[in-house]
Order: sequence, then C-alpha cells, then structure tokens
Amino acid sequence: MSRLAWMPGQGKPSGLGSCKVEIEKARFSAGLDRYAPEGLAPARKTLGGAELDTWISGKTEPYRTLKTKTMQAFRKMTIFDVGDPRKFHYPSLNWFNANPYRKLKPL
Repeated sequence: MSRLAWMPGQGKPSGLGSCKVEIEKARFSAGLDRYAPEGLAPARKTLGGAELDTWISGKTEPYRTLKTKTMQAFRKMTIFDVGDPRKFHYPSLNWFNANPYRKLKPL
C-alpha cells in the first residue's frame, strides 16, 4: 500500500534504521473497554483486508499528499526501497562544531 518506511529512531542516528510495517488486522474498542476481558467487553470492531486498507488510506491521505517543503523532504527520506542507492549520513558533533553557520543542503 505505502512505500514509506517507519523509522524507530525517529530520524535520529541511533542505528535503528528503517523498517516497513504491514498491518494485516486492526481491532478497535472505545476508551476503557479495551482493558475489559474478552467476554465482558462490548463488541470490538475488527478491520482487515481491503476495508482496513481503505481506512488506513483515509487516515494517512493528508500526510501523503501535503505539498509543504518539509513533508516533501520527509517523504524522500522515508521511501522504503531496498534498491535505493541513496545513503543518508548524519553529521558528527565535530562537523557541527567546525561548521556552526553552514546550512545543510536540501534533500
């Protein structure tokens, strides 16, 4: 569905990289009902397949289509393609100390 990756390190150079998350099924419940035992909770709504894809697509559409410079740069960084030849490196502390006023180049 989506070509974007999830970055567990929230984009920081913590060595966690990127991964693709595929959601096969989602179960929804309201408020505190999610803590009730299975037999005592009100009916929980479960989505899967095309219905789940449609729901996720609707929730993520604003983020996928927003045309701001920040969101366009974010999408470039999070494209999930194992064949992507681009390498992203984070500047070291020494680089920042040596270049305190240098602007980073755009993506």
